Amino acid sequence: MLDVPIIAQYRRMTHYGIAGFGTAAAYAKALGLTDDTDKLRDATKEICGGNEHMTKLAETSVNLQAEHA
Repeated sequence: MLDVPIIAQYRRMTHYGIAGFGTAAAYAKALGLTDDTDKLRDATKEICGGNEHMTKLAETSVNLQAEHA
């Protein structure tokens, strides 16, 4: 049960990261900074991957355990 708020907080943080890095990537693209755009997009993809992992963890394990606690 204690894992539920940890995962929820992690997911909130990843959403802020996605928004921040995604916005920075858009600015870098607008400024023609190709290398920076690519790096920022890669960072955004990594953050998205972490969020997806936590979602799967919550849906397949943690939430199910919390239901039965």
